Amino acid sequence: MLGRGGGFWAEYGGRMLLFLIGIGLLLLLLVVGAFTSTTMVGNTEVAIIVNNLSGGVTLQEQGGMVFHLPFGLSSVYKVDKGQRVLYLTRGQRNTEHPKGAQINIKTNDGSNVEVDVEVVYQLRSSMAFQAYRELGDEENIEDILRALTRAELRDQFGTLSTLEIAEALPRAASLKKAQQALADRLDPMGIQVISVTAQNFTFATEYDRIIRERKEADQILANQKDYQDAAREEGKRRVAEATRDKQNALAQLQGDLDKQLLAAEGDAKRILLKAQENAYKLEKEGEIALAKAEQEAAAILAEGKRKAESLETLLNAYEKGGRGLVQEALVNLYKNLTLRARPYAPSERVQRYEGILPAPGVGKQGGLEDGR
Repeated sequence: MLGRGGGFWAEYGGRMLLFLIGIGLLLLLLVVGAFTSTTMVGNTEVAIIVNNLSGGVTLQEQGGMVFHLPFGLSSVYKVDKGQRVLYLTRGQRNTEHPKGAQINIKTNDGSNVEVDVEVVYQLRSSMAFQAYRELGDEENIEDILRALTRAELRDQFGTLSTLEIAEALPRAASLKKAQQALADRLDPMGIQVISVTAQNFTFATEYDRIIRERKEADQILANQKDYQDAAREEGKRRVAEATRDKQNALAQLQGDLDKQLLAAEGDAKRILLKAQENAYKLEKEGEIALAKAEQEAAAILAEGKRKAESLETLLNAYEKGGRGLVQEALVNLYKNLTLRARPYAPSERVQRYEGILPAPGVGKQGGLEDGR
């Protein structure tokens, strides 16, 4: 058995060993390939994937796992795309600037001024490859941005005098020009300049004294201007108060006049109505008096007419003789007689008459009955 087993190993041992070695190398190759074909990209990073065989470039702007060719057939470069701040201040000391990284500026009148500068910038994701190709890695980007910032600020602030650079408005205008110049130079390279701030301006001792005195004089002038402005405002306020009081008095007077006018109009209307009422009453009284006079005139006319008719009748009676005289006597007898008639039965015909003479001695009372 041992002989036979030893013969198997002697016959197949070499092949088995080579097979096992091949399997191990294959597994090792797979493991190495897996590690060299993936790269983890952060959420604030942009991955630049370069195919070393074809030279093609691919950008991965989102964070996560990136798959690419293994075994060095592709290269992956990661660049931070978040906002970053470049500090050029006294607190940033290094071997190149042991006393601080602030920017030294020489004004147009020969004064030396130191200023702290901060630059906020970020990489444009869509132009990450251009930025990497033009500027290199992040360290190179900061070095280039630092040099450009120093040059632009020295150029812009160098056109100002010491007194001008101490003033906020000229200084702000020069800083805006410097920021625009930096943006124009870096934007084609894929770098966006968000803001540039300059603060803590430090002047030479002599110039600092002059500037301080100038500021004190300016402050005095500003205070005087404020006092004058306050005096003008006080004058305006008093004029406004006087105008308001006058307007209030005029409004009150106008209101009183309006009230008096309304009262006068009311009195006039009442007088007019009273006069119209009296005129109406007088008109009605006149109409009544006229009607009464017309009635009296009609009565007088009727009486005259009646007397004329009686006289005519009397004349006719005289013309006819004794019969007329008898009729005249009867007329005189009964001319003041009052006749009263009363119905004594449901019939509407008067059945009984009673005559009443006006006074005794004129005639005697008599009664008349039906058939008498």
